[in-house]
Formats: sequence, C-alpha cells, structure tokens
Amino acid sequence: MITRILADLDKIPPSKQRENSKLTVEFFDDIRWDLDRVSDILIPRILQFSDDQKVIDAAIGLDYARDQFENAVIVERRISIGIDLFDLCFLLREIHELLQTFVEKWD
Repeated sequence: MITRILADLDKIPPSKQRENSKLTVEFFDDIRWDLDRVSDILIPRILQFSDDQKVIDAAIGLDYARDQFENAVIVERRISIGIDLFDLCFLLREIHELLQTFVEKWD
C-alpha cells in the first residue's frame, strides 16, 4: 500500500508539488496523534528492549523523518512557501522500512 502511494506521489512533477501544501498539512494533522504515539511510546521501547540493530536503525530513521515532516509543516504554516513532497515521501519510506523490518523479524 505504501509503495503504491509513493509511486503515485513520485509521478507528481516538482512544479506541481507545492500546490498540494494545504492537503499535506491536513494529512499531517490527521496522522499527528499516531506519529506522536510512535515517537513517544513505540520508539523508546524499541531502543530500550531491542537487540536488533536493523530494527533500531529503522525506528531512529522513522523518528528523524517525522521530525523533518513536522518541521516542514511548521514552516508552511508560518510563511506559506509550499511543502515539497520530498518530506512526505521520506516519512512514508521510513514508515515502510520500519514495518518491513518488523515483518522480517517476527514473520
């Protein structure tokens, strides 16, 4: 599912990406609670209890991507320059990476 979304996002030409800033901000607002729970609860527990470096790296990568995306949204709200879809794609790729790592580890 995430790979299909990423493929669709990659088809949007760079000249059109910033036109969807309002939707991107709304998307962030819709998933913010979930991202906060992942960062506040799941990732610290992964770091505390996991001995698998791949899982740890994926969790840290997701937390970094969330921070980048949130910062892009904050900038958009303050100066409205348009969000580059790169930040959204980066976040989605890191979510996909963490989920894939979980599947590989516990499948």
